[in-house]
Amino acid sequence: MEFRRIRGGAVSLRSAFVIGLFVLTSSVEAVAQGAEEEAATAVAEIDREVARASKSNSAMERTSLFRAALKQYDLSFQDAPTWRSAAGAMNVSRLLERPDLASAWYWLATDHADYSDEYVAWQRTAVTIFDEYSAVTFDFVEVPTSIVLDGEPLPTSAALLRPIALSVGEHQVTATSVDGNTALEELTIDAERRQLRLRVPFTRTLKAGEVDPRDPVIGKGAPARASTNFTDPLTILTVVGTVTLASGIAIGGGYLLLGDDNPKSFDSAGGVALIITELLLIGGGTTLALLMD
Repeated sequence: MEFRRIRGGAVSLRSAFVIGLFVLTSSVEAVAQGAEEEAATAVAEIDREVARASKSNSAMERTSLFRAALKQYDLSFQDAPTWRSAAGAMNVSRLLERPDLASAWYWLATDHADYSDEYVAWQRTAVTIFDEYSAVTFDFVEVPTSIVLDGEPLPTSAALLRPIALSVGEHQVTATSVDGNTALEELTIDAERRQLRLRVPFTRTLKAGEVDPRDPVIGKGAPARASTNFTDPLTILTVVGTVTLASGIAIGGGYLLLGDDNPKSFDSAGGVALIITELLLIGGGTTLALLMD
């Protein structure tokens, strides 16, 4: 009986665990489904705004409204990444005549594809953008944290080793890496260049107080001062010789100028003390001057 009671308790605990896991999984799925529905509702509202903006007779107003819609699609994608929000951003980018932005958002949409009939129908039409424009793949030497193409920021993850649609003409791409290094490349697209792979190097950005070792002037800098070797015999002889010469000039010059009236005389204790003090000052000052040179 005791064994059965323990066994029965074990079965009850297992059942409770399974039920709890089922409830938790159902709750998570319900929350995720709710978030997707909310995101879909937000995207649908932006789609309607774009449709209304397309009817404006003012080109300036249309552009302004399209840019505002693109911002809303971007925010919606950041909140809940779905292919619908990315598809909306691609569609409005095409209305803004920015195939580069449109193609970047195309890749983000494919990253979050659900392969529903609606997605497949959209994708078949969207992919034709690469038939209309040249496809450029940017091969960044370092991993970029930001990419700007012709003054417009691109979704970074979408532009890594993926073709970006570009129109015929001059283009400029700038980027910043994790280390703060920068890249700047200019390219020209003509009608014959349908596929292009562009290597984008980065220029090292020096930090505060740092010098570039590759710079022929800054890198080398001023020649280093040779340190004085205090045990070098030549240094010792130079110091001793200079001190002796300076002392001889000072003391001997006094006798030549003053004769017997010279106060620095060896005949008195005061004179000896004065000469010793003078020798110490001359020797110390000369030695210091030589060693600091």
